[in-house]
Amino acid sequence: LIENITMSNPIDNLVSALAAATDGDDQDVIAPPPAKKARTGRSKKGGDIPREKRLEQNRKAAIESRRRKKEMVDELKRSVHFYTKANTNLKAQNADLERQLLVAKQAILFNKEKADSEAASAKPAAPVASNTLPTMDMSAFAAASFFGSKSKQDIESEAMQAQFAATQ
Repeated sequence: LIENITMSNPIDNLVSALAAATDGDDQDVIAPPPAKKARTGRSKKGGDIPREKRLEQNRKAAIESRRRKKEMVDELKRSVHFYTKANTNLKAQNADLERQLLVAKQAILFNKEKADSEAASAKPAAPVASNTLPTMDMSAFAAASFFGSKSKQDIESEAMQAQFAATQ
């Protein structure tokens, strides 16, 4: 049995060795399974109409999906451009408002220093009643009211707080 086996094709040699060992009795020999048949494509003539229809619908759906995705990306790009521009405008507006606030604070401080220097050089004033608020220079009030939406009372109370802080 082993003498007949060569190394060229071991499976064929094994089958032939088994056949020789059984001495022609084919009922006991185990044959290898038949080779698988190659797949044959379906003919286009007869056609697999449901499959072709499904494939065509799939192509159309894929095209539509790509179109919707492109529209969505374009819309997102427009949104990014819009919000970037709006953010830039808001930053510029914020910087301008901060500059105006600084100018208003400087005007208030200048008027306060001017009033303090005038008060120091002037004769001592009569004591102010405790229930009345000190009056504010109208130019400071005009500047403060121009740069903000505060009432005269709010501005006067801030001026009093600033004066109190300056004396401390």
